[in-house]
Amino acid sequence: MRLVSVDELEPNMELAKTIYDKNDIPVLKKNTKNLDKYVNHIKKLGIYYVYVRDEISENIDIDYIVKQKLRHQTKNSLKTIADDLKEGQRIDLTKLKQQIKKIIESIVINKDKLIHVQSVRNNDEYVFAHSVNTTILSVKTALNMNMNRKLVKELALGTMLHDVGKMNIRSTVLEKKDELSEKEYQEVQKHVEYGYEWLRKEFDIPSLAKYIVRFHHEKTDGSGYPEGRKEEELHQVVKIVSVCDVFDALTSDRPFRLRWPNNKALDFIISHGGVTFDREVVKAFKDVVALYPIGTKVTLNNGRKALVSGHNEYFPERPEVKVIENAQGNKLDNPHNINLLEANDLVVVDSNF
Repeated sequence: MRLVSVDELEPNMELAKTIYDKNDIPVLKKNTKNLDKYVNHIKKLGIYYVYVRDEISENIDIDYIVKQKLRHQTKNSLKTIADDLKEGQRIDLTKLKQQIKKIIESIVINKDKLIHVQSVRNNDEYVFAHSVNTTILSVKTALNMNMNRKLVKELALGTMLHDVGKMNIRSTVLEKKDELSEKEYQEVQKHVEYGYEWLRKEFDIPSLAKYIVRFHHEKTDGSGYPEGRKEEELHQVVKIVSVCDVFDALTSDRPFRLRWPNNKALDFIISHGGVTFDREVVKAFKDVVALYPIGTKVTLNNGRKALVSGHNEYFPERPEVKVIENAQGNKLDNPHNINLLEANDLVVVDSNF
């Protein structure tokens, strides 16, 4: 399979992963053919990239650290909790905690694999999909830093709930396509206090998890909010969530901008290490995420095009690839595989994602 822009869909492609609407109802099922007929329909869902199967992507498969089904189930549990909080009802965290336990176990079992950021999502489900993604990234980063399992559990719960306060922000502000006014930006910033106040009296939520909800937008140089705390005033868990939260936000399509490619977002994170982000967290994080997700089309320095087919742990910038086009853009009759870790003269210079 490979990842393509919705605008690039062709008759010979078939859908590799089911597309869901904001209520998690399947709207286009796996194996659907003639995808070019559904371009406008898919765009209306706020989805701009999809996974497809075709001849050139044969034998390329994505093995997610956390399975799609568990991601969907966790997202739905989170939505139920957020709705209950907004309605002033007592929340039941039993199911979410069980799902978090499974997520952590899955990450531990697959410790040698890089994380594929969940790229196919619509704008309506952003808050909840973002929370699940940020949690997966944060847990993997924390484990890379040898954080003890009890702290990792509390980190995971706090990260899952970190944006629940956005349920109290006007949708017209959250989904605005233009730049926010100063007043609107201040309104968005209030989500950390809304979330904290909702959860403050919940006795089955650890204090550290509530701390994450309140302070995940703080930066190590004091430029964050709500209190402008600096590095020495921040717990390590917040420093981790801060990095993962920004990375997932940058690599997500939003109403006001298209997503950044993973490599550009990672460059941003690395360039801010030791400034707005903790240097040690950044060091651990850069070995967590797939710089070029499997199925991504990349350009090599010799001009040839290839599909990413695998990864090398600790060397995300040097994936395994399947070369499919020559430098002139013509499809090769015999595509071939190359491990860039073993081909020192070849590097990725561009990608479509």
